[in-house]
Amino acid sequence: PEMIRKAAEVGLPYNPNYKGELTNFNLRNAMCLDHENCSVRIHKIPPEASHSEIFAVITHGKVFSFNYTPPIKGLFTHAAADLVFLTREAAQDFFHDAKFGRGLYVRGERLMVMWNRIKVMPAEGRYEKMSRVVRIKGPAAEFSSKMIEEFFRGKFEFDLVTTQEWVQRDGFKIVELAFSSIRSQSESAVKSFNLYIEQKM
Repeated sequence: PEMIRKAAEVGLPYNPNYKGELTNFNLRNAMCLDHENCSVRIHKIPPEASHSEIFAVITHGKVFSFNYTPPIKGLFTHAAADLVFLTREAAQDFFHDAKFGRGLYVRGERLMVMWNRIKVMPAEGRYEKMSRVVRIKGPAAEFSSKMIEEFFRGKFEFDLVTTQEWVQRDGFKIVELAFSSIRSQSESAVKSFNLYIEQKM
């Protein structure tokens, strides 16, 4: 009831059929002005393009979240995505590079970019210090990127952009997983891993 009251205060209509979470994050973004918006909508993504190919053109700043929508047979020939940066400046730079000059391309196709009507405020607090890339260090013989990925797949849903692993001079292995989002992906990975360590070790 308290969240419904707060939602009414910021002008969010109450929908009794809505089954999702209504959080302070939603309420804060409901008050986002056009010039603060960090969210863009990308169209014309080639259907066969991988997340790593798409992220290769996102070089404008830290990504807060990336929600991919695959093509729908008989309806949409290309994929689309909602991309949210941590800062307005990064979003503006990405929007500008896509719209003007040479443009931004994936597999030879120019991406179509517009400001997202679902607005998101610049990140603040804990999100400013987070990354969508998670690194785990441990004994080289005892874990791998495949093992870590399988562990996380049993805990929550996510999209990986890249995975890497290497052994350092000290004999320890680093496993690096680049998730497509901070929110609900890399943050969930860190939470679930830390919880596992607390409980099992």
